[in-house]
This record gives sequence, structure tokens and C-alpha cells, in this order.
Amino acid sequence: MISEGYIPSDIATRLDISKPHVSYYVKKAKNSGYVTEIFQDAVKAYELTQPGKNFLAMYQEQTTAYQQQSKSGVSKPICRSENVRFKASVHKMPSIPVDWHKVEMNNWNQYTTEVGIVKVKLNDGDNPTIEFLPAPIEGNNPLNLYLRLSSDCNEVAKNLEQYAAD
Repeated sequence: MISEGYIPSDIATRLDISKPHVSYYVKKAKNSGYVTEIFQDAVKAYELTQPGKNFLAMYQEQTTAYQQQSKSGVSKPICRSENVRFKASVHKMPSIPVDWHKVEMNNWNQYTTEVGIVKVKLNDGDNPTIEFLPAPIEGNNPLNLYLRLSSDCNEVAKNLEQYAAD
């Protein structure tokens, strides 16, 4: 919309979102070098820089390619889960040793291991917690990605619970 000459207040009205919300993203685009400020009389407006135009052209090409793939029945993943982390409290520590790699911290210890495609971090302190960090996956539906990751981590948790139950 900036490429069409809209100012942030017009964009907010058109998209039915708050002006501070639009201003936040315009500021991020400006800091990334995609947008620059220009002044028109007493109004501050914005225009796309060359990197911003390149980014927009790349996005439009990808959108067009995706639409063509959808029409032809061939689909390429459109989203990727990355840096997802599930964290929980630990109620009972494992009684049987697990293949943990110990990392000593200032006032507590952290143990790490990998189970399949899931990295596990056990934070052994006053209130022990466990974190599951699944490997990135791609797909077309963000909810399905979340469910797959959650399911993988639940399976790992069940395996670790067996060590605590014995």
C-alpha cells in the first residue's frame, strides 16, 4: 500500500487495524531499508526504496508461482516451523540414567540429549523444567505443523516418563 502512496493512517483505516500497529511495521520496514520517509507539505509520507521494491517483486513472484502450482495440483510447502519450543515443569526426575550431556551453569545444571529429531534440555534447579526443541519442518498448514511438532514432543516425553516410572 505504501507503493500506492498510502500513509500509515490511511493503511490503518483501510485494513481496519490500529494506527500504532501499522506504524510499528512501517518503522521495521524503514529500519530494514525497505521504506524511506518523504515529506509532502506538512504530511510525512513513505516510499519504497529499491531493496523494498525488490522484496515486493520477489514476494509477488512467489505468490504467482504458488497460485500456478495450486492450479496444476503440484504444491510446494508454504510455511516452515522453526525455533519452536515446548516447556514444562518436571515433577519426578528419572531414576534410570538417561544419556544426558551435562552443562554446568552458575547455580544449576542443564542436561541435554536428542531423541530422534527432538532436542531435549533438562534444567535441574530449584524448580526443574524440561524443554523440547523439535527440528524444523515444512508444510502448507501452520496448525498441522504445530500438531505434528506437539505430537513428536509428546512421544519423547512419554519415553522419558518411562525412565521416571521405573
